[in-house]
Amino acid sequence: DGTDYYVLSQNTISSDATSAASVYYCTTAGTYYTGGALSFSIPIDSLAVGTTIHIKENGTYQDFLIIHKGSPSTAYQGFDNSVVVLRTDIHSEGVYDSSNNDYGVSELNTWCNEDYLNTIDSAVRTKIKDVKIPYREGDSGSKVESGSNGLSCKAFTLSAQEVNSYINVFPKEGAIFSYFLDGNNNKRIAQFENTNARYWLRTPLLERTDFSLTVNPQGSANYSTTY
Repeated sequence: DGTDYYVLSQNTISSDATSAASVYYCTTAGTYYTGGALSFSIPIDSLAVGTTIHIKENGTYQDFLIIHKGSPSTAYQGFDNSVVVLRTDIHSEGVYDSSNNDYGVSELNTWCNEDYLNTIDSAVRTKIKDVKIPYREGDSGSKVESGSNGLSCKAFTLSAQEVNSYINVFPKEGAIFSYFLDGNNNKRIAQFENTNARYWLRTPLLERTDFSLTVNPQGSANYSTTY
């Protein structure tokens, strides 16, 4: 019918896959969906920051935004030749942690890399890279572990710095991701069940062990107890 089709394969969209579950097609609006047939290939990093793609979670398509391409800075490992995507809507309600704001051992980090990751379509999940992200380890004040000392993960919650909402009572974890460079609060707004809602970032409050940063329904920085 004239629609252009693509298939996700390793770090590129190519025509060498055979599973329909890994096929992506492009509409004239520039959004990408799974399903369909093959035509020709393009590099995945040719898709612009801000492009919407659609990935299955437990068999149901969900919207994700491309928010960065390549490595944001030397504070990160494993991001070369990669695309970072962000789920546009809040997945569910839950605590950061039941006792403290140490992200590396938090219930939130465990949920991201176990419970949530296992909901992603297997054809996509096998292509998600192991990376290291900058984070504040334990109760270490403003010191941020980064580079080879960063936190190993596949899925993660963004930091205050990455969404360009840094304030000085939080450690500065990493670099601003491209999608958020203009500082537009509206880009940080997310919905839960069709209503603007608050969501967690991984960045802890420096003065307390039981507070962490959130983004409020208006897209601005705030903080809350972790439980």
